[in-house]
Amino acid sequence: MNSPRFYHCACRPGPEKTFSPLAELLPEHTSPELLFLETKWASLVSYGVTADLLKDALPVNEKLNDVTIRNHVLHVAERMEHALGE
Repeated sequence: MNSPRFYHCACRPGPEKTFSPLAELLPEHTSPELLFLETKWASLVSYGVTADLLKDALPVNEKLNDVTIRNHVLHVAERMEHALGE
């Protein structure tokens, strides 16, 4: 996805010179649809097989590997546990 960068107004200085609205909406830098597929497929097969399947089925970059998928699944699981509460 294209993510334009905008400059902060001089009247309201921020901690950074530029910002991206898309990065604020998607802090993981991964689309929710891809996270869904990673999580679902990783629950059925190994992380490495999931990475290979996603590379075959979708236009994802070569940086997607088993460690990346494991980290994404862990992040999704922690977010779900936090949402459940006690």
